[in-house]
Amino acid sequence: MKPTKKELQGILEAHEKYYGGPEITLEHLNNVAIIRNYVPDNPGWCGDIALVVHGDACYKDIFYYDYKSDKWSLAESMNEGDYEVNKEVY
Repeated sequence: MKPTKKELQGILEAHEKYYGGPEITLEHLNNVAIIRNYVPDNPGWCGDIALVVHGDACYKDIFYYDYKSDKWSLAESMNEGDYEVNKEVY
């Protein structure tokens, strides 16, 4: 399912918050897949996640949607072999 403008804006805001600035714009978010009602193997949490590929496919980010705060947050980031986990999420 195609992301809504509101979802893309929320993902952009979460990206800026995590990375510390406006490195990308809405126009960069053209490779976004939203998985709605995702339930992991160990369901301590379930909900919507977004898989985002940007740059020349070298940046791959995973965002999750927090229904309580009505915001997206970056959970994991992969960049050309580097892997980071947002400690605030896990």
